[in-house]
Amino acid sequence: MQPLTVVKFGGSTWGKGENNIPIIMDRIRAIRKTDGIGPVVVVSTLPGITNEAIGIGTRYAQNNFGAESDPLASINDRYLSFVTRYLGGEGSHKQSFYKERGYVYSKQDGQSSMIIDTLNTIKRNRQFKGIDRARLLAYTGERLTDVAFSYVLRRHGMETYHYRLDTDWQRDWPIVTDGRDSARFLFKESKERIGLVAKQLEGGKIPVIGGFIGVTTDGIETTYERGGSDRTAIDLGMLLKSESNYNVKVDFEKEVPVMSADPRIVEKPKFVSHMSYNELTLAGRCGMKIIDPVSIRDMEREGIDVDSEIVDLYRPTFVTEITKKPAPVNGGSPVKVVTGKGKCAIAELDISKRDAFRLYLKGIALYDDWVELSVDENKGRARFLFMDNEYVKDNEEILMGYDRNVSIDYDVGVTTLIGDDMGPAYGIAANAFGALKDTKIRIKNFDGQGSTSRILIVTGESDVNETVRRVHGAKYN
Repeated sequence: MQPLTVVKFGGSTWGKGENNIPIIMDRIRAIRKTDGIGPVVVVSTLPGITNEAIGIGTRYAQNNFGAESDPLASINDRYLSFVTRYLGGEGSHKQSFYKERGYVYSKQDGQSSMIIDTLNTIKRNRQFKGIDRARLLAYTGERLTDVAFSYVLRRHGMETYHYRLDTDWQRDWPIVTDGRDSARFLFKESKERIGLVAKQLEGGKIPVIGGFIGVTTDGIETTYERGGSDRTAIDLGMLLKSESNYNVKVDFEKEVPVMSADPRIVEKPKFVSHMSYNELTLAGRCGMKIIDPVSIRDMEREGIDVDSEIVDLYRPTFVTEITKKPAPVNGGSPVKVVTGKGKCAIAELDISKRDAFRLYLKGIALYDDWVELSVDENKGRARFLFMDNEYVKDNEEILMGYDRNVSIDYDVGVTTLIGDDMGPAYGIAANAFGALKDTKIRIKNFDGQGSTSRILIVTGESDVNETVRRVHGAKYN
């Protein structure tokens, strides 16, 4: 079968001031030389753009903005700097980029621009969500970035294909979703469109596709959750694997390889050569940004496994293989990684409300980033740990609807030991707990779920880094 790589470059891989573009182009050339075709390139937007666009949208929804003549001036300046540096002062590629950009940023047929219309709608409705949120993020972010980068690759001798902004690109976009925020991938509907990508590959071109962005069957723009560009890469990999005779691999390029702990917290952590779907999902939900764990859920839901790996952009020989089955232990230790995450929350409800609230989270809210902690039998209280305290803040009224006496603790951080082989290993929980002996760290909950490849240590938020250092340094062999 013909090998084919879907390669994803996240926002951090662009580098400071987008200095890594030459390295990224070299990686694309190397992959193409190895495979003899492609690759399919998935890009996140330039660093900081999404946060800035979210800030603009939020201010407009709150009518909290200044009298600036161009609210997007700083974002426009970023793209001007990018295309001037990599497309030159003049030239057809730069002109083509600005022509496409103008389709959404400039007036058309006497009407105001799409992007300004979107901001005005946000201001009028006092809401930054749905189609208006998706459009603002798409046309300031990934869609504009994939067009710009496609032209950069063309200027440097590579034949590319991208979905032009000055066309009805939504009609052919290969990622089809439902219509809600943090949208759900629709495999069947997307499969009907992947043929265009395969056609471009067969024609010798390199498809460049913005991550994070989807469309509904009606052509309405949508977005995945933050970090959703990883999902785009996996979803494209599944589609191409099911549609063609390609032996598809998804390559996530990272600025640093996968390590056993955050090197900013732990001195000299170990390189991790293998991670299973389960380990990757747990790590992603517990604070270690490797790839979006929802990517794994998409594969599991569709029953399609795509070979995947995480590659060090600067040292491509450092590769972490992602496997469906439990992966080999790391250096003999059953503890594969130790993660730390702040900005969590614990909600305590009457135990009689536990089942109903659990059903709400799973079946109605479709929210995954929570863990049910051990019940406080003395008080008759069920406890739910949320990995994102902003979610709890946004849904306090719903919590109170289940229990008006709900108590919420926002000073929560979580340290997590992860490894598929921890279950049968002896003394993991005891050694981790012992590493915190004689410290001032106040443990709010210790949940030793070895059978689920995870041990949670819940502390105050300010204690997370010290907990990670001590627990990572313990011996588990």
